[in-house]
Amino acid sequence: FSARVPRQSPEIERFIEMLHRCQALRRMGSAALNLCNVARGGLDGYWATSVKMWDIAAGVAIVNEAGGIVTHINGGSLDVENPQFVASSNDVLHAQMLDGLAIK
Repeated sequence: FSARVPRQSPEIERFIEMLHRCQALRRMGSAALNLCNVARGGLDGYWATSVKMWDIAAGVAIVNEAGGIVTHINGGSLDVENPQFVASSNDVLHAQMLDGLAIK
């Protein structure tokens, strides 16, 4: 999320929820770089909700080719008009991330 996200944003809620579920969280900026890190095994998972499709298209293809999983943040197919997504290295982690990122 960007530096201008309001404190009461769902993004802050998601981040805090995931802090409780993970050993560590890293936010490195570039969505494409983060996706490539998932593909190469440098990150187990990554999510973003405020990106444009052109920011992630190549990274999504790279994750898929590496055997990873990328879905919409609701678990459905990636939506080019609303590219909120979760990317992970395996299906077990992916399900756990989707659960943690669900708006409650």
